[in-house]
Amino acid sequence: MNNREARAALREWGAATTQIAFKKQRLEQVAELAEAAMLLDKYDAAGGGRSTHSALLREEIDLLGREAEHYLRQKRQMDEFINSLPLLHQRLLGLRYIQRHNWTYIARCLNYSEASVRRFESEILHRLQSWK
Repeated sequence: MNNREARAALREWGAATTQIAFKKQRLEQVAELAEAAMLLDKYDAAGGGRSTHSALLREEIDLLGREAEHYLRQKRQMDEFINSLPLLHQRLLGLRYIQRHNWTYIARCLNYSEASVRRFESEILHRLQSWK
């Protein structure tokens, strides 16, 4: 693995982290809708009609669950590496690859120079390349 591939892996980790949060939020929203859909299905059934409201939402819940599992598997392996890093490096990676901040902002947040935080990232990339 070279620097470019290591950065790509970190970007994927950041994207997976973001997607997991999004999928979780969407699952909660759909679960609330599913409750309302069950009531609509009962109302339609009482009137002699046939409704598929809750069935469609159950399909969406299943799909969201599978997608979330995909991102969780993708994220777990990188989390193991990241959790082995010093807290400063973990924070740097969160700011850069999850929150997508620029180096100037990261340097200010961490109270280091921009050159220092870039050097920290270089050290992290080197460790990632030799990890496992």
